[in-house]
Amino acid sequence: MVSPLCGSSSKLVRQLRRPILTRWALAVFILLNIGCASNEPDRDDNDSEPLPANPVSIVFVDIPDIANNVSRQWSARRGGETNVKNISVDELFDDNYASIVGQDIIVYPSYLLGQLIADEKITELSTEVWSSKQYNNRGLLRDGRSYQVKLNDKIWGCPMGSPNYYLICRTEALENRQLEPPADWPAMLEFAKALKRNGDIVADDGKTIAAKILAPLAKDYAAHTFLSFAAPSVRHRGKIDFVFERDSMKPLIDSPPFVQALQQLKEIVGTTEQRLTPEQVFQLYLSNQAAIVIGWPAKAFIDDLESFDLEKLSESTTLARMPGSKRWFDFTNGTWQTDEEIQQIENVGFAGYQASMLTSANYPTTAYEFLTWFGDKKTCATVMSGSIFGAPSREVHLGNVSNWIGDWMSVENSDEFSASILEINAEPVFLMFPRIPGTRQYLGTLADQVALFLAGDGDAKAALENVSEQWESITDQFGRAAQIENLRADFGF
Repeated sequence: MVSPLCGSSSKLVRQLRRPILTRWALAVFILLNIGCASNEPDRDDNDSEPLPANPVSIVFVDIPDIANNVSRQWSARRGGETNVKNISVDELFDDNYASIVGQDIIVYPSYLLGQLIADEKITELSTEVWSSKQYNNRGLLRDGRSYQVKLNDKIWGCPMGSPNYYLICRTEALENRQLEPPADWPAMLEFAKALKRNGDIVADDGKTIAAKILAPLAKDYAAHTFLSFAAPSVRHRGKIDFVFERDSMKPLIDSPPFVQALQQLKEIVGTTEQRLTPEQVFQLYLSNQAAIVIGWPAKAFIDDLESFDLEKLSESTTLARMPGSKRWFDFTNGTWQTDEEIQQIENVGFAGYQASMLTSANYPTTAYEFLTWFGDKKTCATVMSGSIFGAPSREVHLGNVSNWIGDWMSVENSDEFSASILEINAEPVFLMFPRIPGTRQYLGTLADQVALFLAGDGDAKAALENVSEQWESITDQFGRAAQIENLRADFGF
């Protein structure tokens, strides 16, 4: 959804520009008590409390890379036992959720929240957890504290951090083409044309950098990558319709700003059948097979640090927020409008995880104790920083982002990364795909059509009209009246 909430984009230390937006709601968080988090298991502040009396059963959905570490940390720091199950999203929905029957906790992609609530599979998070001193919800970054875990004005889980897309750029490419990362999509288009026109780049060390721009286009990411291109153009202030009209569920996905974004995506990344994950995109960047990539930095992406000249890589890498736009589309009258300043609008919550208690929990007290521990500042830093989906979830984490991104980035870039996280969490308008039943199906059909368009010579408008028709069918399957109510609930009405 496009939400009229709080804050504005500001220029990072060197690269990023400050658009001026009217602030309509919510105060901007202030960075307080920045500190460091250890990656070693040890006893935490609550070690004197009684040990858990029962084992906790945890289902991890599409995030197998943290399960063993969670069990080890829970045992080492709290003396608790765990029964762990790793499943895919498809397995979650098989046989009417048979895989989660009798389990206590579910750790899942945040876009599934609306579906799990509608199907009554998770329970509202208790005030004992949310308001506890150990959990300290006020320390959470705004997006995690509010929108990603809230629906129907209730809190349903603990946020575990959510990455955002960035431009990760080789400075050699920037110096040969322009002085700083593209600030808006027109500049990004010109940059892409210059790369193609001038060919591969020879770095200072004599190695060749491919004149390519790569983006995540694997099935789980193609839709979100496309929507990130569209985000600055669908920011219509005062309205929160985004991909659907909220009073009718009529798809807006085939409207002009989305058609423009799909065309721009193809112009920038080219005609491609490569359906890369963020990890694959990042590794291609490390091996000089792209001048700019769209993704996020994560130490878990780097399999073998010894294979890279980290000092050289650090010196030649610049991190910047995604481009913005001066133009935006007014859905009310079907016209384009123009602002004086570039507005950077983020696609949030597309790759984050959160944890909730299942309605089938055998041991609710132990489950709530686990959630309190699992969501605290130290556990998040220790456990989620080792995941490819990990990202700081609290302001205190921003003092040592190397826990998440590793030591390969310069101090300046690490500081810019921390600053950008605060800026993104202070935006007055952001984009989040509706968390309603069928979200998985809506996103899947969009991802397929984006991939087909990028692999061929089809028409962008026709591709998105195809998406619109499929979305209408999905809505009818779930019930249009029910979906309208679910969409309005997600918007906060």
